Amino acid sequence: MRAQEPLSLFEAEMRTLSFHNSVYSLLANRCGEEVPRAYAGHSLICGPQGEVLARAGRESELLIADYDLEDRRRIARERGFLDAKLTIS
Repeated sequence: MRAQEPLSLFEAEMRTLSFHNSVYSLLANRCGEEVPRAYAGHSLICGPQGEVLARAGRESELLIADYDLEDRRRIARERGFLDAKLTIS
């Protein structure tokens, strides 16, 4: 049985989310089979520049990536996100 999941779309969404919000993000996708469905795996961790920091394969695995809070703040500051203020009236 083969998984029918749009993995390239999942990755594009996570990379975009990370980049647009200057945050780290992760996608924990199921893997293996639970009849009648198959899951593709390929979990991933993305950094605040939209880069993929770690990627799993089709099997169950533990992903680890370094997190640099100061770098994330610097990136957000350079993009002007930390200066933006939301005013609700």
